Amino acid sequence: MILTKRPMANISLLGLVLYYLIGRRKLAG
Repeated sequence: MILTKRPMANISLLGLVLYYLIGRRKLAG
């Protein structure tokens, strides 16, 4: 895993996690 100091990288990673959690919630019902 490559860590960068660019804010966009952190935002995209956070967005990916949120998208994953929302997807699980939708699949769960």
